[in-house]
Amino acid sequence: MSRMAALLMAVLLAGCSGGSEPEQAQKDNGSRVSDDNVFSGQVRALEKAEGVEQTLMDAERRRREQMEEQSR
Repeated sequence: MSRMAALLMAVLLAGCSGGSEPEQAQKDNGSRVSDDNVFSGQVRALEKAEGVEQTLMDAERRRREQMEEQSR
């Protein structure tokens, strides 16, 4: 039984040891997820959508500022 517990602990520790992987992925390709992740395509699509959303919000802010300047 103690061998089984030791094996289980070793497997759990090995599974938890990759803590800095997302940070490395961010440095390599600008994404929050590494290329070998199953969901990397979906995460990149979400990141792209977030970028588009930010672009639209910036454009709307500039449009409002221009309208305020014209109304003065």
